[in-house]
Amino acid sequence: MRLKVKNILYMIFAMFVNIYRIRPVVCNRYCFIMTHDTSEYGNVGAMKKYILEQDKDIEYIDITKNDYKINTNLKQLGILIKFFF
Repeated sequence: MRLKVKNILYMIFAMFVNIYRIRPVVCNRYCFIMTHDTSEYGNVGAMKKYILEQDKDIEYIDITKNDYKINTNLKQLGILIKFFF
């Protein structure tokens, strides 16, 4: 059952990636998805650190494994929706 849910989430993620390929790229906006290793020494953490060293004037959001949990915090959901659109 858990594998099916994971596959469904990957398919939803792929659908959003394909939809957003149509939109123009915003050069100073990043989304870091850290599903396994949230430390600054992991692959995504190292990339985030490098990008922040190159340009301090960027907009970014971190998505971690804890963000996948069902959350009723509408403010956080609103921030995510605003960021992606």
